[in-house]
Amino acid sequence: MMRILQAISAWLAKWTPLFISLVAVGTYFVPGVAVLGLACIVGGVVSAHGESIVKSGALIFVGVFLHNSLGYVLGYLSGVAARFTQPKRRTISIEVGMQNAGLATVLAGKHFPAMPEAAVASAVSCVWHSVSGALLAGVFNAADALVGRKVSAEND
Repeated sequence: MMRILQAISAWLAKWTPLFISLVAVGTYFVPGVAVLGLACIVGGVVSAHGESIVKSGALIFVGVFLHNSLGYVLGYLSGVAARFTQPKRRTISIEVGMQNAGLATVLAGKHFPAMPEAAVASAVSCVWHSVSGALLAGVFNAADALVGRKVSAEND
């Protein structure tokens, strides 16, 4: 048994630096790959159901905007209620507001094949969540710059 543990230990010692390097390289590329994947999903839905988006466009956009905004506000307020620090409240706000609309798009298309328009709202939501989440993060950064506050990991 001791020999097995020594062999595992030697193998880990040899390959761990390589694994850590691969993870570091992967973290650089993975966000871009995720964005491309989401763009393909949304592009497919929009190209297949563009007419539905045009017909019910304003209603879908209003619904997505309200759902997203309510998520941001309720996420922030839940952080306040839990007495989290400002950075944690902001993180919760963005995470709750940006629910996984990409997954919803795929699930709607798969489980409601007789109603292909079900995926349209999710596709619109994917795009809006990406834009609004980035805008909200920018607002938070601008608010910090205005106040002259430096938010760091030490405040957690």
